[in-house]
Amino acid sequence: MFETSVKNYQSMEANTLDSLVVGLISPPLQCCGVDGGSDFKNSTNFWKNDTYGDIEYPVPCCKMNQNYAISDSTCPDKFDDNNSNYKNGCRGPLKEFFLKYMDYVAYGLIGAFVLLVSKDESQ
Repeated sequence: MFETSVKNYQSMEANTLDSLVVGLISPPLQCCGVDGGSDFKNSTNFWKNDTYGDIEYPVPCCKMNQNYAISDSTCPDKFDDNNSNYKNGCRGPLKEFFLKYMDYVAYGLIGAFVLLVSKDESQ
């Protein structure tokens, strides 16, 4: 799903579902694209001339605080290692995130199953 969103990303101004998915997921995971910012280089959907004009990577590739505000004012005019995550793909962080929370889901389902079985036996 995220790969499709990256492929179809336009701009945060576009307010498309794919653009919002990329915009909500990338900053907290400190990543950009699936395998890095280069995913957007040849994208025909990416609007490089939104509010900031002729940007190299999408705004969500900039480092942001927990309120989704850009941390360094030099980004997105200039992307570098200090102000952005353009070199960090989201594939690894997304995989880690899902693996971490899938354990909780699995334990919850096992617990619910045990409760249902024990409730059935008591009737």
